[in-house]
This record gives sequence, C-alpha cells and structure tokens, in this order.
Amino acid sequence: MFLTNGLNAILVQRNRGTDSFYDDEDTREKKIKVCPYNHDQVVRFGIDTTDVGKGYFIVKRNTPVREGDQLIFRGHTYSILEVHDCWLWNKVANIILVVK
Repeated sequence: MFLTNGLNAILVQRNRGTDSFYDDEDTREKKIKVCPYNHDQVVRFGIDTTDVGKGYFIVKRNTPVREGDQLIFRGHTYSILEVHDCWLWNKVANIILVVK
C-alpha cells in the first residue's frame, strides 16, 4: 500500500546475473518510485533504527531491491544497508530501505 505520490529515483542493481562470483560490472539500472522517510517524526511501531543509517526510503512492495544495491535520488548516490518489510494484514504493504 503506497499511499503517496512517489518521487523518481534510479535503482542500481548489483550482481543479478547467473554467475556465482562477484562481478563489479554486472549492474542494471531501473527507474522506481520512492518516498523519503523521516524516521524521527513518527511513532516507532516495531521498526528498528540503525546507527550508521543516514536516511530512510519507502518503496513499493514489488520493487526488486536487495542489500548492497545503490539508490540515486536527486543527484546523490546512497548505498542500501538494510531492507525491512512492513506487514499489514498478513501481507507486505511496502518496503523500508535504510541507506547510507
């Protein structure tokens, strides 16, 4: 459930090929919609914070994102540290990304 008008960003996916070793040139770029998330102004219902996290973003539940990917938003490049699922009525409603 993504109840806001998302802002455009680029998701740089790393190592999505079939090779079993790490390849730093195996990247794919995909346009996605994100919502910047200010964690300080909300009531924390079971969402844990990360000390090294610089910011948070909310993305749609079907976005193919993993830890280690990069997010390019408004000219800044962020590395995705953690991926948290937000559940609502036994279903993933959206995904919260912890970025640095």
